[in-house]
Amino acid sequence: MSGSAARRAEARHLDDDQRTAPAHPSQGPKAGARARTSAHDLRDTHGEWIRLARWLHERRITRLSGCTDDVWRAYIAERCSDVCRGHAEKICSMLTDLWAFDQLSAQPAGATRPPWDIEGVDAFPPSVGGSDGGENSTEPLDPQVLGPLLVWAIRFVDDFADDILAAWSERCRLFAAASANQATAKSQVALEEFLLPRVRSGTPLPSIRQKGRSTLARTYIAALTGVSTSRVNRFATKHQLYGLLAERPGASPLHVPIRGQIEGKPWREHIDFEGRRADAASRHSRSDPLPVFDRYAPAGSAGAAIRLLS
Repeated sequence: MSGSAARRAEARHLDDDQRTAPAHPSQGPKAGARARTSAHDLRDTHGEWIRLARWLHERRITRLSGCTDDVWRAYIAERCSDVCRGHAEKICSMLTDLWAFDQLSAQPAGATRPPWDIEGVDAFPPSVGGSDGGENSTEPLDPQVLGPLLVWAIRFVDDFADDILAAWSERCRLFAAASANQATAKSQVALEEFLLPRVRSGTPLPSIRQKGRSTLARTYIAALTGVSTSRVNRFATKHQLYGLLAERPGASPLHVPIRGQIEGKPWREHIDFEGRRADAASRHSRSDPLPVFDRYAPAGSAGAAIRLLS
């Protein structure tokens, strides 16, 4: 049998083994992993095996048993020279499957074990191009930088958590009130008295950001005046308030006291219904780590109150 024919026979056996055999003992299932790989993954794995076979053929290596440790290292360095780290790790896993399923075959081809399955994939390939922006893709922060940041985070929670949680409770109360409101003649008058003076005087209107644009803070206004959100919407349409918002977007302050201080002064003028920064000083600190709190705060929990500041 020629080298090419032998390699094709080996590939057919491994293909059959991969579709029918359970996972190799050395590849124990991870928590939450599926018991069977998907058809999409099978296709990608076979594609990687074919790519390896062609590379071996160009170098006149006709058997999988001839794929020595040095050959594996040379191939993976070339194969992963222009891919991101995450993709490189997936390629290594697919090539490890070639050896793993050969161990289960009734007619093993003698595929050798890739060195990264023994030494750990972190060392392979030696040089990886690109970046997938994933975890640990950048250098760690110096302790002299990280230390003050951690102190800042702890002080932030200690000094301002009461204000944030109080604002979150008030925001939830306003949402509940707006949902339960029923329009009455009295609430209609309250709505007119709340909005019309602002329209006539040119005062900014209570607003939120939605899909990149300012729009009327309907829930906020409904909760304060006692009308339904649909009544606020009809009122705004009648008086063409949505057109005014492009020129006069305003804050929607929550009526909770600000007790936290920085150098003896309140740390902000108020906390907004939407969570926008209210004071001029804080508008100069767009790069502060506040979004970190929003990203990791679980929805519906006390920690989600930090979303008000994101």
